[in-house]
Amino acid sequence: MNIFFIILSVFLVLISLSIFISVQIKFNIFENYGYIKIKLFGFIIIFYSEIKIELNYINLLSKHKTIKIKLDIKDESWQFIKDVNNYFKNKIYFNNLQLNLALCSTNVSAIAVASGCVSVLLDIMLAGFKNKHTECVIEKNIITGFRHNLIDIYFKLSVAVSLLDYIWSWYKAYRNLRRRRYVKKSKIK
Repeated sequence: MNIFFIILSVFLVLISLSIFISVQIKFNIFENYGYIKIKLFGFIIIFYSEIKIELNYINLLSKHKTIKIKLDIKDESWQFIKDVNNYFKNKIYFNNLQLNLALCSTNVSAIAVASGCVSVLLDIMLAGFKNKHTECVIEKNIITGFRHNLIDIYFKLSVAVSLLDYIWSWYKAYRNLRRRRYVKKSKIK
């Protein structure tokens, strides 16, 4: 009986601890190619996939298969993801945000104006983000070049989350999904 309580207490401690997750997204717009990498504690890769965008689909390419994700916001699965996000977004603690943007073009004046406008827009958005998450360290780099055409985006986000909050968010979103399905069935009858 004591072993049961020891195992239960270790399990409860593990799910209540904060887990540090790092998300890296890099995408080249002209080549329509990029990748997503999710790391646990900054060095254990738990997810890696290459990205290509086609019309209404995002293709995640791994070594063995391709997963197509349809971008239909009215779909029931997207509503479930929105519910999980709504319950979970206040439980995420942002540690570090890094944004690197490379804007290159052979037209010097166009790229100078574009990089200035993008810099101002990013400053406005990041200032709003910093007001909500004061503990987050934000790094922004915009690199311009004039020899070739390139738009390259690199985004890295480091967060701390509690596994218990994540499980609870999924539970509440699943409850809402079942409630919506029940209402839909009762309207059909």
